[in-house]
Amino acid sequence: MRAALFRQEGAVLYVSYGASSQDIAARVLAGHLRIGYRAVREGRLEGDERAAVDELAAGPQAARLLIEDRPRAGAGELTRLARDLRELRLVVVDGLKTQPGPDLPAQELRRLARDLDVPVLAVAEPGDGEGLRAALAPDVEIALVLAEGGTGYGTRGDRARVTECDLGLSTGAAVRTDLERARLVGPRFDAVGVFGTDEGKRAVDALKSAAHDLLEAPGALPEGLGKRLGQLRKGMPETFSGMRFGDIPDQAQRAVLQEWAARPPLPQTEAGRRLATALDAFYAHAVAHGYDPEAEIPHEP
Repeated sequence: MRAALFRQEGAVLYVSYGASSQDIAARVLAGHLRIGYRAVREGRLEGDERAAVDELAAGPQAARLLIEDRPRAGAGELTRLARDLRELRLVVVDGLKTQPGPDLPAQELRRLARDLDVPVLAVAEPGDGEGLRAALAPDVEIALVLAEGGTGYGTRGDRARVTECDLGLSTGAAVRTDLERARLVGPRFDAVGVFGTDEGKRAVDALKSAAHDLLEAPGALPEGLGKRLGQLRKGMPETFSGMRFGDIPDQAQRAVLQEWAARPPLPQTEAGRRLATALDAFYAHAVAHGYDPEAEIPHEP
């Protein structure tokens, strides 16, 4: 859904038979901005996070998301709402039970997808899947397979199973369920493997060399980037006592990538330009080998 809104810059119709429009909007904001869902939902944001939410909520993306959370909204009304949306990219129907019922017959959902030529995503709880599959006859089924023993509110390693229903072809992929930010993201970036190759090592060595002089000058770099580059330059610590995120080489590499994704300003000097070139090469190497900044789990400073 976030891809349809923010990457494709299209409209989304979200029909909910359970969650409220406020709850759904909070999920979208938290997932896109990578901030705490509960804090968004309960209005406990401050400073930059509060400003980012206000800006996004007032922007064109929010206007392209139409949430219908009235439980008696039938298929005829949904079709009308969908037709009124320009650049419609996706229809989500959330909270369907085993039988959609007279207000939302299965054939209407299929007709909606065909007539408007947009994907219709029907979301169901595990216990309702079999009945809905028979009623809706979907083209593709996506099942989230929860990891055994996963508890708490943190990030959990699960799997997604994707089945092409006509041919019966199925495949699986590792995903991370980022519950704190109400989103699913891809597998963790393998910094050890990507920067462990000869090419990767050269990118790291070039970055350490380019950062050396600016790291020696207090205040020359933005605080976050300077801290992460300093951790990267230190390498493996002699003791593991009292370590924090960024103290292990692969953690430091991912932390530098997260900082540089925001492109903080660097000194307009020869040393600053040299560092920018090295950071760009370091970042480009990571992206070429699967790094996705939107899939990263933010870490505390």
